[in-house]
Amino acid sequence: MRTKIIIVAILIATLFVSGCIDNGIENLNKEVLNLSQSIENGDNSYNKAVNHVNNRDFDSANVEIGKALENFTDAQNKTLHIIEKYSNIKEQTYKKYFKIINSELNLKYNASNNIQTAISYYSSGHNKTGNKYLKKANEYMDKGVASQNKRKNLVNNNSAKFKG
Repeated sequence: MRTKIIIVAILIATLFVSGCIDNGIENLNKEVLNLSQSIENGDNSYNKAVNHVNNRDFDSANVEIGKALENFTDAQNKTLHIIEKYSNIKEQTYKKYFKIINSELNLKYNASNNIQTAISYYSSGHNKTGNKYLKKANEYMDKGVASQNKRKNLVNNNSAKFKG
């Protein structure tokens, strides 16, 4: 009986070391990388939209802000999925990370929504109202970038936990 237990233990250890049994944290980190890509794509589209607004190319701005909204929504959905899937993880660093990322995504989504509204007003010649929405978008994005920096600092200060 004892020999069977030892053989099973060795078999499990071998499977674990060989990677046949996935590590939950390792999978979490892979999903976080995928999530980060959606955020980065949203940021890039947002910045392109702002450049198009500054150049008064509202059609291109509208296309890019639509992409930003899609990417931020995708990132929000991925975040909710990850939080649900890994709800049993007790590590506070990860919980803090997802709290920060939720805040960041909400702010960036709101910024994008305000840019989209500003574009609509600019397109119809209501520049004063467009400027109000653009100012609000900048306020949201400034706070979103502050959350992003906070998230990056958390990752940098806990690099052993966030491996990709």
